[in-house]
Amino acid sequence: MKPRFRLALIGLVAIVGLFCLLIFAPPDGQERAALWQFFGRFHPLAVHLPIALILLVPLLEIAGAGRQRGHLRAAAAFVLGLAVLATLFAPLLGWLLAWSGGYEGALLTRHMWGGVSLAALCWSTWLLRP
Repeated sequence: MKPRFRLALIGLVAIVGLFCLLIFAPPDGQERAALWQFFGRFHPLAVHLPIALILLVPLLEIAGAGRQRGHLRAAAAFVLGLAVLATLFAPLLGWLLAWSGGYEGALLTRHMWGGVSLAALCWSTWLLRP
């Protein structure tokens, strides 16, 4: 099995797992384990890393368009891979915060679906990039 295919499969399993958490264990407004809530509190910090990485990828692609700076395109591929990892990790922390911190509501649910959808979009972008 090729390493890229293996990574794609791991990413797909993680995204399906996140969707399953949203469907089968949505936040219900109850407070739960303090340890999960502690880890969930890192969600606001962790959510900014994928945003910065996603914004950096097109800049590296544009800057690496010429022959002299072709190495920047390889850097863009690496940064996109990091963005995929970060977009898989941030929604998990957000779910931990929402599930164990006593949060609920339609706005929270839309926010969570948006985060997991962004993770799926980043994963598919990484998958489609040559």
